[in-house]
Amino acid sequence: MRTAAILAGIVGREFKRVLRSRSRLASTFARPLIWLIIIGSGFSALIPGGNFSYHKYLLPGIVGMVVLFSSLLSALGSVQDREFGSMRMLMIAPVPRGLIVLGKVLAATLMGLFFAIVLTPLAWVFEVDFGLADWLRFLAAVLLCGLALSSLGMLVAARIRRLENFAVAMNFVIFPMFFLSGALYPTEKLAAWLQPLVRLNPLTYGVDLMRHALLAQEFPAVSHVEFQPRFDVAFLLASAVVCLALAAKLFGREEHLAPMLLGAAPRRRPVARQVGVGRFRLPAPSGPLSGIVGREFKRAVRQRGRLASTFARPLLWLIAAGTGFSALIPGGDYQTYLLPGIIGMVILFSCLLSALGSVHDRQFGPMRMLLIAPVPRGLVVFGKTLAAALLGTAFAVVFSLLAPIYGIAVSAADYLEFVGAAFLCALALSSLGMLAAARIRKLEDFAVAMNFVVFPLFFFSGALYPAAELPGWMQPFVRLNPLTYGVDLMRQTLLAGERHVLAPAEFHARFDVAVLAAFAIVCLALAAKLFGREEHLAPMMLGGAARRLPRSIASRRWRSSSTVTTTR
Repeated sequence: MRTAAILAGIVGREFKRVLRSRSRLASTFARPLIWLIIIGSGFSALIPGGNFSYHKYLLPGIVGMVVLFSSLLSALGSVQDREFGSMRMLMIAPVPRGLIVLGKVLAATLMGLFFAIVLTPLAWVFEVDFGLADWLRFLAAVLLCGLALSSLGMLVAARIRRLENFAVAMNFVIFPMFFLSGALYPTEKLAAWLQPLVRLNPLTYGVDLMRHALLAQEFPAVSHVEFQPRFDVAFLLASAVVCLALAAKLFGREEHLAPMLLGAAPRRRPVARQVGVGRFRLPAPSGPLSGIVGREFKRAVRQRGRLASTFARPLLWLIAAGTGFSALIPGGDYQTYLLPGIIGMVILFSCLLSALGSVHDRQFGPMRMLLIAPVPRGLVVFGKTLAAALLGTAFAVVFSLLAPIYGIAVSAADYLEFVGAAFLCALALSSLGMLAAARIRKLEDFAVAMNFVVFPLFFFSGALYPAAELPGWMQPFVRLNPLTYGVDLMRQTLLAGERHVLAPAEFHARFDVAVLAAFAIVCLALAAKLFGREEHLAPMMLGGAARRLPRSIASRRWRSSSTVTTTR
């Protein structure tokens, strides 16, 4: 009875945390809808039809994505508790460590099951034929998959102490697991050297088991299961048991933190560090613009996790997704077609992460110095935009070195035009990022906004498939997307010497240049105007603004003073 009460308390707390986080709930449902609708529509036009419906094939994989993100984000809450929150109470409570781990895993598993139930109506939207027994088997498959993934997440969280380290680790866990799971394409189409990773991935067996249940009455070409259900169940159970046991054992080695959390551990003295000394040096700034650009470059180079994820994520897309879809899409070398689109992804993520730095500066950092400095706001915005554009271009140039590996012959003139196209694309996206950062005050708000901006920009751009193949109601979003013209221009320059390209260019090069330049100018002007409305923060940052008293305290003081006056 006591064990059940403890588990119920832990599970209830985790559910309250998730249900109170509106941003997490919104992104949990928006992300799979974006993937299912846009990516499903784009690839459905390229993959031969017949009895094969890509939307139906994709649906269990998208549910697997929801379970994956939900399970690993729940593990993120454990890392947050260790660093800031209620882990200190769990540490000193007379509760076995294994029970704590089991409670958190059970909460994440049930949360994934809840999300899967909410997404069930999508099966009727895409006309999936299934009965009640099939649906119950599907929910059991979701439960097993969530249990295995939640146990894996707790195993990772048991050894990671900081949120930023967990975020970097998840960049190298979430998307590799998703791309190597068969959620988007059959895993048998992947290269032979990737097959061991596919076989060790618990999401592979979870998605396969969900397809067994949900698509049982569909054509074999649609369901395309790869393992026997018994094998899927056995692997998921074994993975969950092993990860749970290891997580409980590692999570139990936290006693050394208890004195520190109770205030008995001595604080370490901060170690003095000499600023500006290191292997990476930039020349001394000669003016405000060079100082802003230099600072942004130093910040990017010193963030090793950002650098690693900048190159790891697109490489994963190019290798895994490129190989998987190449076997499904006829009519050209898909990986050759994909390379400029992946370079566009590199630029997109780099530019919007640079804009995230501006939001961070406003909330915590040196924005107070820029606010009181005799520097025009427009120059600050232009400096940050220029730095982000140069960084994005540098990353694009580094990634373009993969062109000879894929047999792409590029002349010197075409390559210079490609660099110019990359810079124009980066400038437009950096201006858009600064426009968003000019009005957003908190990091979490920016992160939520980016969930609804980054992937729609990427999926609507024609980076993965010709944008003309998307349905008619999506075409206005395609035309308003600056990345559409950037990817099209880079494809025209980088693939100028290729004869057998999957699809021709969609716009004229001059039109691409004109749209990107106009978009950058408009966004820069708006960002400079909105960024200029920050003067009301300067007195507060300098300590001159009077702090407002809470309403209750102010009313009490007014009443007491009025009473004294009346008495006199």
